Amino acid sequence: MTSIHAAFKALTHEQQQLINDQHISGQHTPDEWLALLSGVVQFEQQADAVEHGGGGFFARRFARKHELSGRLQSFAMQLLPVLREDHDPAAQLELTIDLTGAQQPGKQTRTSDPYEHGQYHKVVDTFYDDPWIDGHAVFADGADVRFAVIDHVRSSQKTKRSASGKTKHKTKGKTKTELAVTVSFPTRN
Repeated sequence: MTSIHAAFKALTHEQQQLINDQHISGQHTPDEWLALLSGVVQFEQQADAVEHGGGGFFARRFARKHELSGRLQSFAMQLLPVLREDHDPAAQLELTIDLTGAQQPGKQTRTSDPYEHGQYHKVVDTFYDDPWIDGHAVFADGADVRFAVIDHVRSSQKTKRSASGKTKHKTKGKTKTELAVTVSFPTRN
């Protein structure tokens, strides 16, 4: 098994930047996007194997530091072959992928006032909107397609006092995913 460090260094600069920043935005053909993201997914699979006992302490630490969410493999890599079938070969596919996660200060939309619920004497809900993939494609028949996948997250921080007098905190999250697609057809269609 090759070292996780060597696998990372074998990636292109753009792939390394995606792993480090967990964000990419650009225009490529669907085949170029597939090549770019498949290299990142292969690294992610190697990093998962190392993280779950396939390497020493420093290798596991490196793998954990460069960990990505599974969204890239579970959604983006499934979507690109579908888009490639209908995409205009002369046009570029615009994509923005943000894998930083929903609970970021810039993605917070609002916070509720504290309220009581059941045994919890203080509950505060924080809401986030995470548009983690956004794209624009032009199909061979002239159709203009814009799409976005947005995760709406509610994070609840609950506080209660136990019978022994200890204060206990609990954080719970719920996610709803919205898929927004807009299609504009040419006038001849």
